[in-house]
Amino acid sequence: MRGNSVIDGDDDLPGSSRWPVAIFRPGANPLESLAVALSARPGVGNSPAALIDLISTLKKNENALHLTTCLTLAQAALECRLVLLVDLIRGGLHAVQQ
Repeated sequence: MRGNSVIDGDDDLPGSSRWPVAIFRPGANPLESLAVALSARPGVGNSPAALIDLISTLKKNENALHLTTCLTLAQAALECRLVLLVDLIRGGLHAVQQ
């Protein structure tokens, strides 16, 4: 299996071509970046208030990311997964530039 098979659309894993992808670059505020990436998914609010709540929840509860992922997949098929891609290369460069 190639490293980016889920991202580039190859279906090396059964059903993976249909898995939603959330990409985030940690940068200086990794939880904020994660919350913004997740907010684009269905089931997660995308208003500023919802983002603030999600960031706060991610800070306080180690199970919050799992629960948020479950919400994003609530309407999806049982075999569906969420691919959370952490772009450390670009995220790291962004943090260095600031």
